[in-house]
Amino acid sequence: MGKKTNNEAEYLALILGLNEVCRRCLKEICIFLDSNLIVNQIKGVFSVKAPNLIPLYLKVRQLLRKVPKYDIFYIRREKNRLADRLANLGIDRELK
Repeated sequence: MGKKTNNEAEYLALILGLNEVCRRCLKEICIFLDSNLIVNQIKGVFSVKAPNLIPLYLKVRQLLRKVPKYDIFYIRREKNRLADRLANLGIDRELK
């Protein structure tokens, strides 16, 4: 993956998860992220200003259009350690 910001890594993990959701043709999902920034960007509360995040945000929006019903929630990082570890494993495996 090279050098990425935390926000880039969070978006990439979300994209990997949404790719799997689309592969399985799931119709309803709940998304939990430990990035308040990204949750609010996806919800449209915050705009995406960082040039490095814009293509990732657009990819997430594209994938979410394929999911009929979804909700997205912010969860504090200390309550999300297992998911964070699994996301990192998924990213590592995807890049091999």
